[in-house]
Amino acid sequence: MEEIKREIERLFEDLGFERIFIKEDTVFKSGKVYCKLTFIETFKSYVIEYANSYEEAKNNLYEDGDLHAITLDLNDLLLSLRKEIVASMQND
Repeated sequence: MEEIKREIERLFEDLGFERIFIKEDTVFKSGKVYCKLTFIETFKSYVIEYANSYEEAKNNLYEDGDLHAITLDLNDLLLSLRKEIVASMQND
């Protein structure tokens, strides 16, 4: 599972996001979009949480994106995540 997480983090970096830390959370920032990657054990899925400002991110006021199951083929998982991330950047 750590390999999957590293691949997702690399995806953020490939899309031009900067890795920052807010409180104790790793957050990826691009423009005004702040994204936090969270694994939900119950669903065996990753979700990207979105905040529209530093203040929202600092106050943990994230909106959840879609669930992305780790049971998917890694390439399919990354493609699905890429589509969601790119869409969030266009809404910035």
